[in-house]
Order: sequence, then structure tokens, then C-alpha cells
Amino acid sequence: FGYTAEATYKDIYIYFDFADKVSPVNHLATKAFSMYGLGGAQEMGPPKWGNIRGSVVLVRLEPDRGFSPNVTYCSTLGFDEIYKTLVFFRDSKTSAHKIALKRDSVRMRESMPGLPGGQPFAQNFSHYMGPGGVRTEHQVNEDQDKCDHCGKTQSIVGKLKKCQRCKVTLYCGKECQKSAWKKHKKICRQL
Repeated sequence: FGYTAEATYKDIYIYFDFADKVSPVNHLATKAFSMYGLGGAQEMGPPKWGNIRGSVVLVRLEPDRGFSPNVTYCSTLGFDEIYKTLVFFRDSKTSAHKIALKRDSVRMRESMPGLPGGQPFAQNFSHYMGPGGVRTEHQVNEDQDKCDHCGKTQSIVGKLKKCQRCKVTLYCGKECQKSAWKKHKKICRQL
């Protein structure tokens, strides 16, 4: 299972024939859905199952209310959303696996808002184990930073970019920065 382009919880099951060694490689699906190991198992690095061959079947998954209590569930998985997801992961400079780790850590952190950050209990449960070990509180907090224009979090986008002038304001990319420039230029030099 994995994430669609803007999901805050693991919202799709991805089915493919792991035993298929003769169909053409589905490069788009291989890149877009390389978030987890077989059966949705989290691994300490990118999945090792190799290329997806042939077709894939995608099914919408209901949220786990224990980790995502405030998420609105929509059972429909439309063509536009699938297309947007494939294009997002195809064009992302950040791997699908790293984006999934970031989203996992933010989701887990938000499901336990009452935990004080400095306590050992909070450190054990509010951070997520990734390929480089435990993600720090600082990393998890950065994943919650938002684009100043559209409001998407870094965990959704992959990596936000700072305004090159003020080095403070964050954006998804050039399009958001350009759209926000008229408003931002008034305060940019003051920051």
C-alpha cells in the first residue's frame, strides 16, 4: 500500500503480479509505487522487489482512525487523481520511499499531539525509523512546514524551497512562488 499525490495517510493498495518476469517493465508504476516492501512492509531502505511488470490495480483504502482521526475519506479513486499521483512521483526529485517516510512520521506525530517532545516516551513514538535511523524531532517538525502560497506541507511535496531573496519564506516550487510574488515582495526585504 502507499500514498496518492496529496494523501496524508496510506490511502491506496497497489496490486501487481510479483511473479511476472516476462511482461514489459512498468517504469511509471515502479517509480511511483516504490514506497514499501511487499505486503506494505516498511523497510530500512527502498524496497528490494525490483521492477513492476505489466498492469497494476489500485484500490482506495480507508484511513486507520487510530493514526488519522481527522481525515475525510473519499472512496472514489478517479482517473485524474491516479494521473496526478503518477506524474507527481515520476517528476519528484525525492524518491517515493523518502516521501512516504516523511508522511508516516508526520501522521504518527499528529496522532499523538499530547506527548511532550522531550520525554523518552514521546521520542520513541513520535519519530519514525528511517533508512538513516530515527528521524529527529527537528526533521519531523520540518516535514510539517508549509508552502506560503498553497499550504501543502513538506511531507506532501517532498522538499520545499526557500525564497532566494529573503531565505525565510517556503514554496512548493516556481509556480507557487510566482503566484505569491505580488504579495510577498512587499515583505521580502524586511524578513
